[in-house]
Amino acid sequence: MGLVTLSQNIDEQVIVATDAVQKAAFAYITIEDQGDLYYLLRWNRNWRMYNFIGGKLENRKGDNGDLSNTLRRELFEEIGLNGSDNYGVQELIQVNINQFSQREKRNKNYHFIVYGVDIYAPELRTKIIKDPQNILVNFSEITALETVTGKPVSQTARHILEEIEGTVFDF
Repeated sequence: MGLVTLSQNIDEQVIVATDAVQKAAFAYITIEDQGDLYYLLRWNRNWRMYNFIGGKLENRKGDNGDLSNTLRRELFEEIGLNGSDNYGVQELIQVNINQFSQREKRNKNYHFIVYGVDIYAPELRTKIIKDPQNILVNFSEITALETVTGKPVSQTARHILEEIEGTVFDF
C-alpha cells in the first residue's frame, strides 16, 4: 500500500497521517528505594522532555531490523551500558499507537517494544542515576506528564506506563 496522507489544520498546526510505521525500542528501568518505586527517564533534547531510554530502529546504525539490537544500541549510546556490563533484558510488551510527533508536526503510527532492563551492579546503577541527563521519577510524575521540578514528561512515557500497568489515566 502506498503513502496515505490526510491533512487537517488544528490550532494552526498541520497534522499529516500516513500508513508508515515508525518502530522503536524502550527500556523500562525501575529502581526501588525504601519501598517506593521509581522509573528511570532521560532528557530527550530533540523532544525537550523526559522519556524512557530508547529510540527508533536505525538499520544504518547496525540494528538490522531487530528492535532488540535497537535497545542494546540505545542503552550504550544513552547510558553507556555495553555487552560486558552486568544487566538483564526481557521483552515486556509490544505497543501499537498513532500519536502526534512533536518533532515532525504530524501524526505517526508507531510500533514500540518495551523491554524490562535490570541493572545488577549497584555501582553501575548509581553511576547512571547520577548522570544529570537522567532522572528518577515516581508514578504520579509520569501520569501528570511533569516532574516535581516542573520539567515535561513525554506522552509516550505515560502511554508505556499505561500499557504496562493496564490502566488508562485521564488527567
